[in-house]
Amino acid sequence: MTSKQVIFAIIILFNIFPNKMSSQDIMQFDNKLLIDDIQTISYEKYDTINGICINLLARDKYINGLGLSFIFTNCITNGMSISFYHRFEVFKGVNICPFERGSNLYGINLSIYNKTSYLTGLSISLINRSISEIKGVQFGLININSGRGFSCMCPGRLKGLQFGIFNKTDKNNGIQIGVINSTYSENGIQIGILNIRPNNPKLFKHLPILNLNLEKYKKQIQYK
Repeated sequence: MTSKQVIFAIIILFNIFPNKMSSQDIMQFDNKLLIDDIQTISYEKYDTINGICINLLARDKYINGLGLSFIFTNCITNGMSISFYHRFEVFKGVNICPFERGSNLYGINLSIYNKTSYLTGLSISLINRSISEIKGVQFGLININSGRGFSCMCPGRLKGLQFGIFNKTDKNNGIQIGVINSTYSENGIQIGILNIRPNNPKLFKHLPILNLNLEKYKKQIQYK
């Protein structure tokens, strides 16, 4: 690989190039995919590949099969992908990639750093970062599910399992297992050394071993 190709890869990796999708587009795109129907997407801008895609830089590809590339950007994949950096709109299958970010992930992901909007399946990564909804498992050292501070400002909702050293989600309808677990609301379970629920009554905001949603008892406990 030449020095020019390396520089080009680093530029893409650190997102100097703007995303194709605006925040409004992303919200519309995600709403369509909530029904898990990939056929609702318009494919006019994509080059369709049925089989194997091998490329140094794959852009705007709709791949049914195996994708092998140093960099994937703005792609839709049904199958398996192996790359160094992957920025996708929709992925269904098995994704092996050190660094990735995307809108909707359905299947299995193996990476060092993963950032998605929706996760349905299993993500194993040192750092898992999602901004909307998890229906599956995040397994890593750090697992964060929160849209706070992003353009969509949507709360992260856990409907599965977070397992790691540090776990955080805005709304917990599942299970967090880790050393430190943090959530704001909903009826999920936290199991760990320190379990944080800021919306609980004062004495139950920070608990060891186990913490539950006690918001409905807040007024009764404070009154007593």
